Amino acid sequence: MVQRGFDSRLDLLALGVFVLARAAISWFPMDAPGTPRTATGRWHGMLAAAAFVGIALAAWAGFAGPSRLLGLGMAACLILMLVLGRSSAGAPRGFGAAERAFYLLATAWSALVATVLL
Repeated sequence: MVQRGFDSRLDLLALGVFVLARAAISWFPMDAPGTPRTATGRWHGMLAAAAFVGIALAAWAGFAGPSRLLGLGMAACLILMLVLGRSSAGAPRGFGAAERAFYLLATAWSALVATVLL
């Protein structure tokens, strides 16, 4: 059974990190592929990582069952992005697919939460 609402402080903290990181990231554009890293690009990467970890943690902590499964999928995508991101310079092969899979899972989790909270 899926419980309603967010009961722990971890849920709210994780969602807060996600919201703040996503709100701030628009001021820090990513570096163009193949160009040297800049301070702005590093900030973009850190904010993206904070947003990704925030929503994945909220999915794991928030609801039982399907939410945890989606959270595990998001965690797997994060690990894959981390591995691929460190494997080569520029845009590593497969990184974009892992990122898109993460966004698909995060969107599915958001729809699950919206449905449960109705």
